[in-house]
Amino acid sequence: MQNNKTFVVIAAENLASSLIVRPLFTQHAKNIGAVFLVPNLPVESGKSRLRALKLIWRASWFFTFFKLVEIYAHNFLAKRKRLTVKQLSEDSGVKVFEFSSVKTPEFIETLRSFAPDYILSAGPAILTKSVLSIPKHGTLNCHGARLPEYQGAANYIWCLLDRAEYAFTTIQKMELKLDAGPVYAELPIKIDPEWSAYRLNYEVSKLGGELYSQTVAKILEGNELSTITRPDALASNRGIPEPRDIKKFRNTGHKLLRLKDIFECV
Repeated sequence: MQNNKTFVVIAAENLASSLIVRPLFTQHAKNIGAVFLVPNLPVESGKSRLRALKLIWRASWFFTFFKLVEIYAHNFLAKRKRLTVKQLSEDSGVKVFEFSSVKTPEFIETLRSFAPDYILSAGPAILTKSVLSIPKHGTLNCHGARLPEYQGAANYIWCLLDRAEYAFTTIQKMELKLDAGPVYAELPIKIDPEWSAYRLNYEVSKLGGELYSQTVAKILEGNELSTITRPDALASNRGIPEPRDIKKFRNTGHKLLRLKDIFECV
């Protein structure tokens, strides 16, 4: 017998978010009160705009191109198959709200009006204390790597750069410190030597959607989420890949992306 819990999803329009939310809509749409869409790189002020420009400037141009494909090329192709986050929401009968940032008063007010039991984060937005204080039982996040070893972004690149045999998808509880909350679930996936970073991002995100859906099912069945502890694991957050990192990445024999990835990974 399922409990009557309400979930609200916060996502963006990109490859990872689209894959993460699909099983949620397929299996738990009736328990999702709304979807809140925010930009991949929200800009609230001139100060944040400058910070965003500095971030882009520091990153490798190859990585910047990679992200543009992951966001815009994927969104273009996904629209043709009705697989964008917005389309999946609408087709599942879930309300969709679009905001410029998670920091706007309108976002906070609308989110609070749903009185969610849980927020499900399925995008890159960094959530503030005001947002995290709203849900009754907390905010869950689907993270595309093992924690705490791979905190932060672009872990599909760092895993390949480390020549890891396995990648992971992780469900954790969000706290103010990025990727530092307790881990509730994780699943490994063996890395195919032929996979590009784009393909690894696709495979890990797809697996993440399945694990997210399993976690929500566990909550709805009234089961308690238990914390996975690994005391010897070392925390690391290497941030956005810079030119020197991409130069090292090329020496692994992997590609950032292949043309076929763009069309196959939708």
